[in-house]
Amino acid sequence: MAKSYRNVNIRVSSENDTNDDGLKLYTFTDIENILKDWSENSGFTYWFIEHEADDEVSMTHWHIVIKFKSPMPFAPIKSRFPYGLIENTKNMKNSIQYLIHLNDKSKKQYAWGDIRTNCLDMTPYKVQTSSQQEVTIQGIMESINSGNIREYNQFEVIPIELWAKHKTRIENALTYYRERVCMDKNRAIEVIFLSGATGLGKTTFAKEYCIGLRKSCCVSSSSNDPLQDYKGEDVLILDDLRDDSFKFHDFLKLLDTHTLSSSRSRYHNKPFIGDTIIITSTKPLSDWYFNESSEDKHQLYRRIRQVVKFTPDAIFAFEYDDKLCRYIPAGSSVNYITMRAKERAKLAVKLFDAVGVEFKPADKKVIQDAIKNYTDDDWKQVEKEEIEEATEAEKKARKAYEDSLPPIDEKKIAKHRVG
Repeated sequence: MAKSYRNVNIRVSSENDTNDDGLKLYTFTDIENILKDWSENSGFTYWFIEHEADDEVSMTHWHIVIKFKSPMPFAPIKSRFPYGLIENTKNMKNSIQYLIHLNDKSKKQYAWGDIRTNCLDMTPYKVQTSSQQEVTIQGIMESINSGNIREYNQFEVIPIELWAKHKTRIENALTYYRERVCMDKNRAIEVIFLSGATGLGKTTFAKEYCIGLRKSCCVSSSSNDPLQDYKGEDVLILDDLRDDSFKFHDFLKLLDTHTLSSSRSRYHNKPFIGDTIIITSTKPLSDWYFNESSEDKHQLYRRIRQVVKFTPDAIFAFEYDDKLCRYIPAGSSVNYITMRAKERAKLAVKLFDAVGVEFKPADKKVIQDAIKNYTDDDWKQVEKEEIEEATEAEKKARKAYEDSLPPIDEKKIAKHRVG
């Protein structure tokens, strides 16, 4: 009797080298159309997802799960996917969860929204068993302990059902990490002070700094509680800060690597656990805390090693010299943030020519033609696209961070749990 299947798993590769038909290629649309047409006639439920090439499969491939209304002979399945790997499905929930690698954190993680299906209710398949949840929550604990999961990104990484069920464990782990980081007297905090009039690009500069270094950041505006929005990000941008936002000694503690580095917040003390604090202000640092003694202000300046002054035309950088007890020039550049797109294009050509960088002739001509022929509306469109690209870069930086989370060693966790 020919073998029949109630439920099946099918894996189909994008390229299939056959003996009779040569190279057989599949696309996402091909897979979707086959399943749609077939299910309309047979009335089965299907789920499928596209996976990128990995260590096991060297090319793009699709995983398909099908739940038939009644047992389906092997031949009709093979006729639809003649080059697919067809296997019996022993556990539907596990098979559907595998589509996004829910229970295997060593593999690339996909989202539930990446699955294409005609199933009306996916809820039953999203719930993990107790043992699966425990493995996942142990992985979350490890990620918190390594600093990859913090308050600011916990809801992007931790599923709602796990957070709701294990909220106390997660919050205790986050508290433990904060305390451990703050008690490390060897950690270094870089403090940068940006000053200049409104509209000269201080905040934009601070944000681009974080994007360029792929650091998470919190932008906190000056208020009665400057730290109320801080959730453990790498960089704290105290935007438009005034010296009356903090009492002098509280401010010293916030910038000190050798104390708990907490500052009075409206509801509770919030420690800073990142590595960089950027302060922007319209008031020069030399005018801050003018009633304090020179020795006390020296302690403040020793914590703020770098000062950057913005003018409409230029950006000047200074570093604090402990022996001279003053800031000395470290460098300067044009203020590219306040420049319009056309002026930036001209500057790019001059800078590359000045340092001897060779353009491809076509590339340089494109820039020169743009400078010569673009209208004001054209340059506005360029600036609009730059903003969109910056936003996209920020999204990619966040995704790259999430992809960098270490895999869970399930064997190690299971051994630890059994022991």
